[in-house]
Amino acid sequence: MESLNIGCGSDPWGDVRVDVAFSFITASFKPNVLADAHYLPFKSGAFKVAKASHVLEHLRDPFKALEEMLRVTKSELLLKFPTEWDVLPAFVSNILPFPRFSALKHAYITRKKNFHLWIISPQVILKYLESRGWKSSVSKGSIGLFQFLESGRKAKYFRWLTERARISYEYVVVARRYS
Repeated sequence: MESLNIGCGSDPWGDVRVDVAFSFITASFKPNVLADAHYLPFKSGAFKVAKASHVLEHLRDPFKALEEMLRVTKSELLLKFPTEWDVLPAFVSNILPFPRFSALKHAYITRKKNFHLWIISPQVILKYLESRGWKSSVSKGSIGLFQFLESGRKAKYFRWLTERARISYEYVVVARRYS
C-alpha cells in the first residue's frame, strides 16, 4: 500500500486511514481501521508514506507511537504538531472574519481545556528521527491573515503585506529514511 494516515479524524488523505474511534467523526471520510497509534496492526514497512497530523501531542507515549510509525513506514513520514504558542486569543478570532480562523480558535480551545498532553519540541523529534536513521527537516506551517489578497492579480501588489502578516501555528516535520 502507498499511504497511511494515522489519527485521521475526518481527513480524507491516505489509502488507509487509522483512528482510535468512530464516535466523534461526523464527516463522510471515516477511518478504515480502528487502532491505537501505540500498536499499529500492520507489517513492518507496509506503507511508503505515513502522515500524523496533530496526533503526537494527544498520545500517552508519543515516542512509542513514533516508533510504531517508523516501523510501518518504508520511506517518508510527515508529522505536524502545534507550536508552543499555537493561536491568538479567542476573542480575536471572534472579531476578525478571516477564513480558516475557526481552526485557530479550535486549537486555542483544545490547548485551554488541556486536551494536549504534551508540548512537542521539534528539535527533540529531529534528534530522535536521526538516531533511528531518518533524515528530517522542520518548517513552520502558517496561516495568512489576509488570505483573500494572496491569489489572483492583486497578489503581486499586496505580497509585501501578505508575507509579513502570517501566524505560525504548527511545525511540519518531513522525514526520509536514509538509503
